[in-house]
Amino acid sequence: MKADTKRRIKQIINAIAFINLVDVTEVKSVGEKDYEITELENHGCPFQLVLNNGGIVVLQVRNKTWNNNL
Repeated sequence: MKADTKRRIKQIINAIAFINLVDVTEVKSVGEKDYEITELENHGCPFQLVLNNGGIVVLQVRNKTWNNNL
């Protein structure tokens, strides 16, 4: 089995939830003040995924160099 396939299987087994990207109707950039992001958490840009069922998922893109320092 290829390493990439093993990685994907591990992600599926350990995932809490998945977002079906077919259900995403809009991607919105949001301001950091809208979600009270602190200085410690502010390592990326927050955005919203608007779903076709009316749900909204807020995610934040993290800076790759910050993750390497953990």
